[in-house]
Amino acid sequence: MLEQSAITLRNARRSGTPLERLAGLRDQPSMENAYKVQEHYGAIHGSKSIGYKVGAASEVSQRLIGATEPFYGLLFDGETYKSGTRLHRRDFFEPGMEGEFAFRIGKDLTASGRPLTFDDVGQVIEAVMPAIEICDHRFKAWQAVTLEEIIADNAFHGALVVGEAVADWRQYDYLTHEILLSHDGDIVGQGPGALVLGHPVQSVTWLANKLIQHGMYLKAGDIVAAGTCTGLHYSTAVHCVSASLGEIGEVSFHLD
Repeated sequence: MLEQSAITLRNARRSGTPLERLAGLRDQPSMENAYKVQEHYGAIHGSKSIGYKVGAASEVSQRLIGATEPFYGLLFDGETYKSGTRLHRRDFFEPGMEGEFAFRIGKDLTASGRPLTFDDVGQVIEAVMPAIEICDHRFKAWQAVTLEEIIADNAFHGALVVGEAVADWRQYDYLTHEILLSHDGDIVGQGPGALVLGHPVQSVTWLANKLIQHGMYLKAGDIVAAGTCTGLHYSTAVHCVSASLGEIGEVSFHLD
């Protein structure tokens, strides 16, 4: 039943036909099963997994969906784009935009017999990148689904657009460093890195430990989208979406 739920999600994405619910997961609701569906979805997605997104990385986001901790989803090379790309609205169900810090991992982060610390993770991050996540889902009404269904639906991930990597990532104060998200030149959201679990690297640390609990680990080369600093913003008419991270750089894309 869990594998069938993954197939149902994949088929919905490919056909553009939204779902009411995930019946298989509804019959066996648990976080463990939600991540199993997500894992099956990744295996049949048809594109290489290149990292992870962290969702619900703020108290506001957690309250919105009834979560008590963050969750993660998979990033795929076929859904990750360079800044300046042109995307098509028809390829998404209900796209919403978030401005984020994304980090590239330089070394594997395997289990060490103790929980990984902030410093452990900081030592293996090799670069920061400005990023915009396009959140999306495969349901007729996402407000009507369970948290387990959100996680199974690849944590509501649609696509990721990234700017140029900055290797000297430690020079910035992420607690106060702000991201400005704009739609067609108008700022629609902004916020500092402190909104992401107190520090965006803390978000990566949470992810690294959660993956180990699930028998996986962050690998060298993985990208981690750490979570929104700007909030989630929808628009049915926006054509140019951009995010400014000040000295870190900018990232943008066009949506036709």
